[in-house]
Amino acid sequence: MRQGSPRPGHERGKMHLVGHNFRVELKELIVIPNIAERLKTPPETKKKLGPIKNAWCEFDQAYGHAIRNCLSLGYQLDELVNIDFLKDYLQEP
Repeated sequence: MRQGSPRPGHERGKMHLVGHNFRVELKELIVIPNIAERLKTPPETKKKLGPIKNAWCEFDQAYGHAIRNCLSLGYQLDELVNIDFLKDYLQEP
């Protein structure tokens, strides 16, 4: 993706790095066994992983951003959507 181009999920004044709309909440999606085994969870850290002090990311298990703004999760879910692995979990456009 070229620099400056909006990703899916871009809303006026707000950017969601996980740009797909799923039928279930992201925190529920990432623990579904066949999906969870395909996701590479980051190593545990005590560091804040983003600019928002109190925002908790269920995927990173760290503060700093919400799960909807998780860069690592967004890229991995994009890959699974592109190979149609998550087609049953996507909402209709």
